[in-house]
Amino acid sequence: MRRLLLLISLASLVFASGCAEAVAVKVSRSSRSSFAAFAGGGGGGPENRFLRVQSKKKTKPGQMAMRVPCDMWGPFRWEVSGGLYDPNKAAAADQAIFGTELDGRGPFPPTEFYGISSQVTNGGMNVFAFTHNSPTAIGSNFFAGATEIDFAIEATPTQLVFEARPTGGGGFTQIATFPFTNQATPLLPSIGAFNLSGKGVIGFDDWRLVSNGTEPGTPPAGHVAAREIWDVACAISDAGHAVDGIADFGAAATQLATAKTLLDQARATADALPTNKNVKKARKDLKTANKKLDSAITWVDQQKKVGKTIDALQAAAAKLSKASDRVYEVVALP
Repeated sequence: MRRLLLLISLASLVFASGCAEAVAVKVSRSSRSSFAAFAGGGGGGPENRFLRVQSKKKTKPGQMAMRVPCDMWGPFRWEVSGGLYDPNKAAAADQAIFGTELDGRGPFPPTEFYGISSQVTNGGMNVFAFTHNSPTAIGSNFFAGATEIDFAIEATPTQLVFEARPTGGGGFTQIATFPFTNQATPLLPSIGAFNLSGKGVIGFDDWRLVSNGTEPGTPPAGHVAAREIWDVACAISDAGHAVDGIADFGAAATQLATAKTLLDQARATADALPTNKNVKKARKDLKTANKKLDSAITWVDQQKKVGKTIDALQAAAAKLSKASDRVYEVVALP
């Protein structure tokens, strides 16, 4: 399972929704091989971890939304997987809705958004695409017998393409397209789950920022720094994928070496920013992330302590997320 780390680390940072039930869920790490044994702690937990969402209340459906503060500019492609990862709770998740959307940067809930979701229903998954421009779905497809779905949203020079497939099911199916030109606002990827009963569980995993464009014009210094920090986070997340489940230490070592080089550059960029309270905190965040990264590199080189390696990478990802947000609004170099 790939790139779960950042979604986990952001869980406590960016919970948001437009209604009172926004935090009426429990979010933790869990494992496909041992659901009860691991819920977000310790270095010796089972592998193949995913983000586990379950309602806190037995009498009211829970819902959540989680946004990743990573600017996306076209052309780009974003993918994420979700579904019934806990078979013991699958029946209770009937009629739950889960999926992903891209939100215009700014206050949350957003006024600009483009998304694709799935509803658990009739022994399968009914996938539908939507935007802020339309009160109804702009396209849909029913995947009979599916229990897990891969979602994708891709920006071409002229449109957004919404795609889905049953996980492991081959090529993507196009669900809808929507005109998309002259992008003026960065879009932030998010995930969400709604109408989730107290006993039902929805899982998310394997987020993939497959490609991303560049901000038009001359970006402010803070935007440049934030983007460099997220480049580090993506490399760290790839390393987490390499050691989680299959323990590919060679691939992890390559990704961590890349992350180290990128982090050195991001720290240099942050050091060059005008000093204020947030920048000072960001520099400390990056210093801590560097220490966690060094620990992970040591363990990967020794080919041991997979659990602690993943925990260190998760801690680094959380610090990188905070640092990215802190520097974003800095507008000029000294």
